[in-house]
Amino acid sequence: MAQNPSTLLSSSRPLNPISPQAHADKVQPRLDALQRAREDTERRFRDVGVPWDSVALADVQHASLRLLATHLELALATAGAAVRAVSDAAGGGAPEWAVELLVGAVTFTFKQQQRVGGLDAHCAALFATLSDLVCAASGLQTL
Repeated sequence: MAQNPSTLLSSSRPLNPISPQAHADKVQPRLDALQRAREDTERRFRDVGVPWDSVALADVQHASLRLLATHLELALATAGAAVRAVSDAAGGGAPEWAVELLVGAVTFTFKQQQRVGGLDAHCAALFATLSDLVCAASGLQTL
């Protein structure tokens, strides 16, 4: 006999049993360590006479993400047209220059996300599109 779906949902364990306070307690030591690292960096820069502006760091990170988004948009437009033309014509593989451009965009994305500590939503969406295009260019199936 089939059970009522609402009964199944109410009796199942929650997917994430950690409370918000427990999560905050878990994250707080890492935030404190990051704050100390920032203060140490500021002190080192000040000791050797290098001006330090924490707002400038955030601006550089934001500018890096904008640069990445622009690069991805250009790579997608340029190589994407070539890859789609080949796939529409059911011909051979994508042109070598297009594959190299796409691989370069993946490499650049990886390096930038390491520098800034992650991708924003726009860059993540562009990277997902890039991933699909790389799979199409190499003949792989997307996940």
